[in-house]
This record gives sequence, C-alpha cells and structure tokens, in this order.
Amino acid sequence: MPKWGAGTACRKKYRSELLRQTDAYAGWIAEEEDKEISGRQVMGGPLITVVPYFKKNRWKQSYSNLEYLREDLDILDFAHMSGEFIVYINGDGMLEEDAISTFSKLLNHDLIYCDEDCILRGSNTRLTPFFKPDASPDTLQSFFYFGNIFAVRRSLAVEIAVMRSGEDSSRLYDFAMKYMKVADRTAHISKVLYHKMIDDISESITYGIEINHDKKLEMPKSTPLVSMIILSKDHPDILRMCVKSIEIKSKYNRKEIVIVDNGSAPDVRQELEQFAQDGGYTYLYHPMDFNYSVLCNIGAETAHGEYLLFLNDDIEAADEMFIEKMLYYACQPHIGAVGAKLLYPDSDIIQHVGITSLVCGPSHKLATFSDQQDYYFGRNRLDYNVLAVTGACMMVSREKYFQVGGFSDKMGVSYNDVDLCVSLYEAGLYNVICNQTFLYHHESLSRGTDLVSDDKYRRLIHERNILYSRHEWLKAGDPFYNQNLSQDTLEYIPNVPCSYSAFGYYNPVKTVQLTDLQPCSQAQMVIEKTELIRGYDGEEDDYYRIEGWSLHMKRDNALLHRSLLLIPTQGETLKIELSSRYRKDVSEVFPKAKNSELAGFVCRIRKKYLQSGMAYQTAILAESQVTSAKYMILGEQYEPTGK
Repeated sequence: MPKWGAGTACRKKYRSELLRQTDAYAGWIAEEEDKEISGRQVMGGPLITVVPYFKKNRWKQSYSNLEYLREDLDILDFAHMSGEFIVYINGDGMLEEDAISTFSKLLNHDLIYCDEDCILRGSNTRLTPFFKPDASPDTLQSFFYFGNIFAVRRSLAVEIAVMRSGEDSSRLYDFAMKYMKVADRTAHISKVLYHKMIDDISESITYGIEINHDKKLEMPKSTPLVSMIILSKDHPDILRMCVKSIEIKSKYNRKEIVIVDNGSAPDVRQELEQFAQDGGYTYLYHPMDFNYSVLCNIGAETAHGEYLLFLNDDIEAADEMFIEKMLYYACQPHIGAVGAKLLYPDSDIIQHVGITSLVCGPSHKLATFSDQQDYYFGRNRLDYNVLAVTGACMMVSREKYFQVGGFSDKMGVSYNDVDLCVSLYEAGLYNVICNQTFLYHHESLSRGTDLVSDDKYRRLIHERNILYSRHEWLKAGDPFYNQNLSQDTLEYIPNVPCSYSAFGYYNPVKTVQLTDLQPCSQAQMVIEKTELIRGYDGEEDDYYRIEGWSLHMKRDNALLHRSLLLIPTQGETLKIELSSRYRKDVSEVFPKAKNSELAGFVCRIRKKYLQSGMAYQTAILAESQVTSAKYMILGEQYEPTGK
C-alpha cells in the first residue's frame, strides 16, 4: 500500500540534500544560522558611535545606546565622537539587528570585527560568505580583510596619525593598519552580521573594500647573510638541481649554502665533498638514521647567517627574488616563520600555500588545485598569516629559531615544521605565507611518502600525537582558519559536511538474505573508482572507498532508498547504506530520468567487513519509500586488495 505523505517528505529531503551539495552556503545558512531575534532592546552599556562610510545609512539595532556621526563630519574626526567605541560600517550594506549588541559583549577588546557576506540588491539571495581569520596583521597589509564592519576603542584611535586627504576608503584602510599595531586585544566574531549589497553576482568576488595593490616587498637597508640549510643523502643529482637552480636564479649576493648529509654511500660522499669544495659550500657529514629535526639543528648550529632558510633538496628555485621577498617578512620583529608558494614541477598545480590545522590534522589547503585560478579571497595570491608553513622552504631569523628551541627532535620526520611554527606563534610571533614568490617542489623524491609501509604509517601517527601533546589547544581549531569553513576538504567552502567526506564517517553495514530479487532492466549502475584508504590515526579506521552512480530510468529517484550489495562467492551478503553525491554529468546524459541529480554515490566500508582476495558481485538495491517495490541493479565484480 502507498504510504500517504511519504512521497512529499522524500522529495523535500532530496531537495534539501541537493541544495547542500550544489549551494553549500545556502545549506550552511539553513543548518547553522538561528535567525530568531527577540526584538528586545539591549539597555545600558557604553555609548557607541556608529560611523557609516562610503554611503550614509542608518540601521535598526537592538543595542540602544548609540549615536551616529553627523553626516557633515569627517569619518576620522574623533573629536566629534562621544562613544567609548566607534563602529565603522560600509553604508552600502545590511546589518543584522543584533550586530552591535553582539559587538557590545566584547568591549574588553580593542578591535572587534565579524564575518560577512553579499546580498543581491532587491532580493534575499545571499552569497560569497567571507569567513574571516582571527587577528592577522600581515593579511591586513595585503587587503582590508575586516573593512566592511569593525569597532575600535576611541581612546586608542585618537592617538593615531590619520591621513588628512584622499578617498575615505583609503584613509580608513591606512588608519586600520596603524591601529592594529597598537591594539593589544582583537576579537573576531565568527558570525555573519553584515551583508554587502551588490547589483550583480560578479561583484561578490571581492577581497574587501581595499586591496593593497601598491604593496612592495622592499629589502631592508642592510643585506643580512642568509644561510640555506639543505639536507641530502644519496641523491647527488637532485641536490645539484636544487643548488644550481639557486645559483642561476637568485641574485641575492649574501648567502651561504650548508649541506647536511646523514650518511651517503662512500662514492656519493666523495662526489658531494668535491661538489661542495668547488662551489664554496659547507658540507657536513653525520652518519645517522634520518631525523629531519636533528639534522636541521646541526645545520643551524654550523650556519653563520642571521637568517636561516631551510630547503628540501628537491626544491627548485623559479623566482630570482625569492630570497629578498621572504626576507622582507623574516626581518620584521613580529614575524616568526616565512613560507613561499610551492608548485609541482613543470606545472601550475599547487603543493603548498600554507598549512592549516583541520579535524584530520595539519593539512595543505588547495593542494592539487590549479594556480591559474584565484581562490577564496586571494588565498593563493595575497600574502596571508597562517598557522604554519612547510619546512621544505622556510625562512626564520636565527635568533627566533633558537629562542623556541629549533626543531623538536621528538618528531624526526613529520610535523616538526608545524611544531616549530606553532611554537613561534605561542611566543607571540606571526607566521606568513608569501604568495608573491614561488618555487617548484619535486615532493617526496628523496624519501617517498609516509603511507607506503606500516612502519612509516605508525611513525606518522606517533609524531602527530606528539604534536598535539605539545600543543593541546590545536585540537580546538586553527586561529587563521575559520571554523565555518570545511574541515574535511582542501578547498575553501562552507562547513556543510557531506557524509562521504566527513572525517571518521563510515557507511552502516549489515548482513542480509536475498530472496526473490531479479535484476532490473530499467536501471543502471556504474562503479568508477575503488581504493583502500589508511585511517589517519586511532580516531579513524582503514576503509574501502567505492564511488560510482546508479539511476532508475522510469521511477522517481527521490523516492528510492539505495544500498550497495556485496554478494560474495560464499558467505553472507553485505548491505551497505550509500551516501548520495551530486552528479550534474549523469543528469545531463539522462535528462528524462526524474530527480537524477543525486545519482552519484560514495561508500566508505571499514576494512574489517571485507575479505581480501574474495570476489564480490556488486549490486545496487533501490527500495521504494512509498510502496513495497524493490529493484536490484547488477554491477561488476569487485575484489578488495587489502593493500
């Protein structure tokens, strides 16, 4: 019998999931934002001066103790502002009714700002959310990242020497850069409280009200010695490529190269000794098991430079000014470690634009993405403060390096660079990725990846645990990566996780008996990819991932609940719940199929459920949620490798 009302509920659920997967921000708004506002006035609290700029405006607010700057006065005329705090707001935008009352809860800070998005004028369409990082002074030097709404303490603002002429937006940006240097406490409200008005979707692709197009990475007056520390063993050709690329490309004339060898074969050692002698390089031979941290510390102890530049031997210089550009930051008092954009060789594919701490651990956001495109407010274009940069190419002042103890020898291979950067951050310094330069990284040419053997895998997990034991707060999040952004992917999208990508999620499995099920000739299934994934640590198991698509050509697919069947040559059949995935390509190929957009599927099955070497017949079981109908769609044979 039909289940009355079930069809409507199924279609609504289908549309909701389709929205989550095609418009992540709309899905985020639906799931994360509580738009209920009490309408009650927030009484009391200090006087706050509201200064609309660019366009005059007034907003309905629940906070009552407000004054607006007179429209005929200059936006930086602090003498005519009575408020204890001043809130600057781009007048061409909408403000949430509780925005200033939310700010008022953080008035023990000197600088306050919040997240924002865009809204199409004349509609309720919201798009392009800017989920901002916490205090990031060098990001601010790149662009006015909090410029559309922020609050400052008037007693500090009056001490700033402001620009007396020029456009208001430029003058305000100049003021903000100066103000941030004297603001001891900065609060970032991770809520979307401001909506910038735009007339066209293309206008939403913006970096803020002001980008510092004229920013130049100028050299300091002095030219300090830079010591380039390169670890290498038994790879003379790779090392030569690295060193020669530096010698050919870099015009910086005060540099030394220190090569640290942990035990090359005798003939290679002899070759490298001659190579170093001919080039005037320092060659240190220390036979020992590979420990990146110990070897780097040995090189740093021997080096004479005021600044240390750690390089993998598989790095290839591409920009003749890369040392100068990195040095621009490294010599600033507030800077810890400096990284550079790294690309895979002979390509525009990103390998590194900074390291972010995600739920699954420190990760290279945007890795494998093309550098031909601009991503999320210039993440691969502008210089950003980041939690960490890779030790494959990292510059730091000698003094600061030894101030935090250098690389920790407890992490011999993995996460030592993250640990050093986090230690620098904990010492009150900021790490920065310099996207104004780039090098090529022939990644893992020297030692391979960490997941090829059980021993390397166990070491990776052990060293990750050491990192978290030394910096427990890291598990709570990354101050330079907004928690409203995805924790499960390498791209910058709102955090509306799909089950097929969520860390630690596995599709439910049970055993079933198949009776009276015949293959359906009006449906199709294709398995496109299968692989074994190593679990990241004790929080995640090893699992098989199976991807593909399935579709019924004559039924409403929104009403069908799909499961993957794995039918062994002997033993019980496994029935695994599937995670649906948006597949525009499939729906375009089969336009007559009803509700075909979520035809894709992903299945994550714990390794323990499958027998390695066993041949399984695959099938999709599609069960109607409004009738008793069931459809079985046969697929190909599948044999888990267990490797």
